[in-house]
Amino acid sequence: MRGSPGWRTARNTGCCDFSGLCDIAFPRIRLAIGRYPEAEKILTDMIGKIGSPRIVVVESGCTGTFPLLLKALDDRVDMKMYTAYPYLLEACGDRIYSARYEENRLFETMYSQDLYFIFSGLRDGRFYVKKCLDAGVERNAFAEVKAMLTE
Repeated sequence: MRGSPGWRTARNTGCCDFSGLCDIAFPRIRLAIGRYPEAEKILTDMIGKIGSPRIVVVESGCTGTFPLLLKALDDRVDMKMYTAYPYLLEACGDRIYSARYEENRLFETMYSQDLYFIFSGLRDGRFYVKKCLDAGVERNAFAEVKAMLTE
């Protein structure tokens, strides 16, 4: 599931509050995750084991994909976002820490975030990733991480 199914649809209908956006987005999100019953069961079981009456999920990206997915599966979930695309700012309101999404987009498109680790499977209730075997991708990913650590 790449992107947040329903956000743009909700925005295009004129919804401008978070509840309205969720009402429109959640059926599409549930339909999308329903195509992957094993992943849906694992996520539902994982979040179901949390005994708290409120679960805050923090998104480091700009669309809120994973928090929205979890919120669609369990209404105890509340989401916070570091930043968001401009079209989500009004609807998400105080759920967003910073409106400066451009900086976050640079982070998300880094080799170390986008190319170095790749989803490889779902086994025994766990999500697995594998590292990219391309030496150039690895070199660039390590250079990016080193640059961030030395700034």
